[in-house]
Amino acid sequence: MHINFCLQEIDLKDNNLKTIEEIISFQHLHRLVCLKLWYNQIAYIPIQIGTLTNLERLYLNRNKIEKIPAQLFFCRKLRYLDLSHNNLTSIPADIGFLQNLQYFAVTANRIETLPPELFQCKKLRTLNLGNNCLTVLPSRFGELTGLMQLELRGNRLEGLPVELSECRLLKRSGLIVEEDLFNTLPLSETEELLKAQFTQK
Repeated sequence: MHINFCLQEIDLKDNNLKTIEEIISFQHLHRLVCLKLWYNQIAYIPIQIGTLTNLERLYLNRNKIEKIPAQLFFCRKLRYLDLSHNNLTSIPADIGFLQNLQYFAVTANRIETLPPELFQCKKLRTLNLGNNCLTVLPSRFGELTGLMQLELRGNRLEGLPVELSECRLLKRSGLIVEEDLFNTLPLSETEELLKAQFTQK
């Protein structure tokens, strides 16, 4: 059996996997940078995930995951985390430890609220929250000043926080939301977002 000690990427897309303990418990994966486990039948993330401390990109979308273990947040180098199309009902407060996170997707889950710690991820560029069960959004969205894409379509929202205008890089085209929700913003805030649309490339 040949093992690549310098392995940096594993792609196990669409393999009907139900468990991944044996895969990620390989001691030789400490240099792994990218792990693609999308389109499987994975029901939970084993605690061994925390040993992959060099991991930067993790694709777990389109599985059957119900809970995110605390050990995932030991992967402090994560820049890209896709958990969309799973069965999640919450985002752990430990998300705040992922200070390098730039892309975070939990589209099409059953999430009802957002933890305040999410807004400690100051490097976020893309935040995909569409098709969940959110009813209100925190005013702290204004703290994510690097945000360029925010997906909110398909929730149970009645309005948007006016603080979105503080996300100077967020253009109207990057705000994926129902038109009637966008129109709940005060005129001055919609002008700010539209101004960003035309003043930035």
